Amino acid sequence: MKTDEQFLIPYRKRDKWGFCDRNKKIIIPCIYEDAHRFSEGLAAVKHNGKWGFIDKTGKEIISFIYNSVNSFSDGLAAVSKGSKWGLINNSGKEITPQIYDHVYSLFFEGLAPVKHNNKLGFMDKTGKLVVPCIYDFNENDSDFFSKAFAAIQNNSKRGFFDKTDDRISYFFSEGLAALQFKGKMGFIDKTGKEIIPFIYDWANPFINGFAFVSKSEYSDFCECEVQKFGFIDKTGEKINTFWYGWEMNGYGGHPWFFSEGMASIGYTDERIYEEYDELGNFINKKEYLVKFGFIDKTGKEIIPCIYSDLECYMSPYFFSEGLACVKSYRGWGFIDKAGKEIIPFFYSWAYPFKDGLAFVSKNLHPYAEVQKFGFIDKTGKEIIPCIYDYYRRVPFANSFSEGLVAVQFNDKWGFIDKTGKEVIPFFFDWLNLFQMDYRG
Repeated sequence: MKTDEQFLIPYRKRDKWGFCDRNKKIIIPCIYEDAHRFSEGLAAVKHNGKWGFIDKTGKEIISFIYNSVNSFSDGLAAVSKGSKWGLINNSGKEITPQIYDHVYSLFFEGLAPVKHNNKLGFMDKTGKLVVPCIYDFNENDSDFFSKAFAAIQNNSKRGFFDKTDDRISYFFSEGLAALQFKGKMGFIDKTGKEIIPFIYDWANPFINGFAFVSKSEYSDFCECEVQKFGFIDKTGEKINTFWYGWEMNGYGGHPWFFSEGMASIGYTDERIYEEYDELGNFINKKEYLVKFGFIDKTGKEIIPCIYSDLECYMSPYFFSEGLACVKSYRGWGFIDKAGKEIIPFFYSWAYPFKDGLAFVSKNLHPYAEVQKFGFIDKTGKEIIPCIYDYYRRVPFANSFSEGLVAVQFNDKWGFIDKTGKEVIPFFFDWLNLFQMDYRG
C-alpha cells in the first residue's frame, strides 16, 4: 500500500484519532487524542495530554513531551513545553531553547520571524538570531500566523503563501523584508540594516524589483488625511506619481505589483456640485469617483484611467495571457495592452484568463446572489455555456485544477472538464475543491 503523506489522512473513530488511506483503510490505529496531517514524513499527534511525532508506520520518533507543537516545515518544527517556544529538528534535537513568545518555522530566503517580548526579529535555520527582535508586532498578526500554520498542518503552504500574496510582508522577498517600527513601515536587509526608511503607513513585499506602498497626506479637497499609493524601487525612489485613493482597508483588491510589465492605478476624479439640503438651502457637495488604468515600469500611463473597476479578487493578475479584465459602464470585458477592446463589455462579472479560458457570467444583475456562469476563450466564444450556478458569497474555484472545475447545477455539485463534459456527476450537496494554486 502506498503511504506517501498525501495518502495518509487523519481519521477519527469515536473520540480517538489515527490515520487511514484514501480508501478509508486504517493504517495507523486510532489511539491518539488529536492528530495533524503528515508533513515531511512526520505527523504531530497527541497522547496522554502531550504532543509528539510519529512516522508513517506509527513509530514514535519524537517523544510525547510537548504542550503545543506545529508541523514540520523546512526540516524544523516549533514546539513548546510551557508558555515559551523553540525549534527542534526532525530527530527531536533542540535547535533553539524555548525562550521565545513564538517561533515561526516558515523560512523565506533562509530566515524566519520570531517573536520575543511582543517584538519581531528573524533567525536562520541554525537558530541564530540574525535580526534582533525590535520590530512591531500587532495583535492582528497573531491571526495571520495562526492561519499560516493551519495551512502548513494541512500541507498547503504553497497555496497559502506565494510571491503575489500580501501576507508575506513579514517575510523576506528579494533580499528585503517589509516591517513596522514605531508605527511606520519600511524595509530592512538580512543583516537588519535599514534600507528604506520607516515612513510608510503600509508596505508590501518587493516583487520583480518594485514594492507597492502607501502613506497619508493632507488633502485640501477632502479637508482631511487621505491615503496615497504608489510604487518604489529598492533605493526607495518613486517610479510614478502617487494617486489619491480610497481608505487602505476599503478596497482590499487593489493591485500592488506588476503583471506582464503592467500595473493598474486608480485616479480619483474630484467633483463638486450644488444641491439642496433638508432646509432648502444650496450646499456644495463633494464627490470622488475612482477610475482605473495601467502604467508601465517607468511610471508612464499606458492605458488611461477610464475604467470603473478591475478584477483581482480571485486572481493576482490584471494582465494575464496578454489581456486584462476591466469594467466599463456597459459591463465587464477584456482589453489588450494597447487598451483595445478585444472581448466586448457585456458580462455581469468576469475573471482573468488562465490556460486560455476565462470565467464569466452574464444576463443577471452583477450583484445578484446567484449568477449563471461559463467559460470563454480569447475570441469571446463560449466554450462552456453560461448555465451553471455561482454563489458569490460561497468560496468557489473560478479556474480549472487538474483539468477539472467544480460547478453547481440544479442545486447539486459535480465536476466538468474543459470541454464542459460532466466527469463527476451532479449529486453532491457540497464538496471540497481540489487543491489548487490559482495565483499561477
